[in-house]
Amino acid sequence: MQCKDYALHASRDKVFDRLCDIWTETKESTNPDTKREWGIDIWRKANTLQAVAQYWNGNPDAQQRLKAMNLMLDGYRFYVSRQDDQSLWVDDFGWWAGFFRDLSDYTRGHPFDPPLDPNNLLREMQCCYKRMSKNLDSEKGGIWNRCDDGREKNTVTNVWMLNVASDLFNWTGNPGCRTKADEQYTWLTTGKTQKYSPESWHLYAADETLLWLLGPDGTAGTTSWSGNEGVYLRGLTAYILAANPPDKQKLVDGGKALINAAMKSGADAEHVMHEYPNSLDWSNDLATGKGVFMRLVTRFVVQHGFFGDRAFEESFKRFVGATAQSVWCSRDTATNTTANNWNPGLTPPKSPREDLQPTRGGLWPQVWQTDGLDALNAAVRIGL
Repeated sequence: MQCKDYALHASRDKVFDRLCDIWTETKESTNPDTKREWGIDIWRKANTLQAVAQYWNGNPDAQQRLKAMNLMLDGYRFYVSRQDDQSLWVDDFGWWAGFFRDLSDYTRGHPFDPPLDPNNLLREMQCCYKRMSKNLDSEKGGIWNRCDDGREKNTVTNVWMLNVASDLFNWTGNPGCRTKADEQYTWLTTGKTQKYSPESWHLYAADETLLWLLGPDGTAGTTSWSGNEGVYLRGLTAYILAANPPDKQKLVDGGKALINAAMKSGADAEHVMHEYPNSLDWSNDLATGKGVFMRLVTRFVVQHGFFGDRAFEESFKRFVGATAQSVWCSRDTATNTTANNWNPGLTPPKSPREDLQPTRGGLWPQVWQTDGLDALNAAVRIGL
């Protein structure tokens, strides 16, 4: 998808500026439903700040960097106001731990002043880890997202636990974190613990590409929530660094196979990133899927030097470039607000979940704008 006014860096700046406006508008809203959403929301702000931190990193414009830093400070203050709320879902703290770790990496050698200094970032990340560890299932393995009902043990919570345990070991050398990382990786990839071997949990599909499954005719399958894939790749890199497993090249190659499957199964005919929607209007084709995936898959590609493979490099750059351009070309041109569906020419298929209604209110506009910034960040990261 092409449009005449697309220019990657300038477009990215304008999408970021609109994200700042949406953040403020939502925070200051007098709508009672929106006020409630703002007050209880955790993960979406952390997800936004991960994208903002990447935007800040390496951006040469001092004014834009200052805006990004102020947004991160505002988000951090919100986090502090809610961090002791025992009703929150545990994966919320995984998203925040990811932000703290990312920011510590981006500011290494040139740290921020308190409260976003390295010592405080580490303390906050350790608090997130402690909070998540309380929900470990010592009998059957993995981690509960909520302990109050004993039912919710989902993918994103468990891949964030792998991330946080591995990152903390790499940061501090704490052997307890390494043990937790090993246990979590084993459970995620085999479903096994010393006490339990379930039939129902196995992160990998039969073709070892996690959730990215092709349909029987080789076309796109019904994969959704692709952000889980990205968070897993982030955790896999951290785990490889922490554990230095003898089969680490096999693990890296598995990540590359996942990315190839995503480009085949997760992109439309114009190479624009999509996933199978959970709702009839694409309203769940958003940051818990493709935006997070774009942010973290480019990180994995860069960290593991995949551009030595010329065929892969060509396909990947086309995929990221087309996706980034589509974000801008499908926006609301009056406001520079990005659409949740990045290609308006693509007709959404009939949803298998007809019970799900379109999600329009609350903080979802912030999510969609973050989603778009993620894709533009990805293109900048690989030098497009």
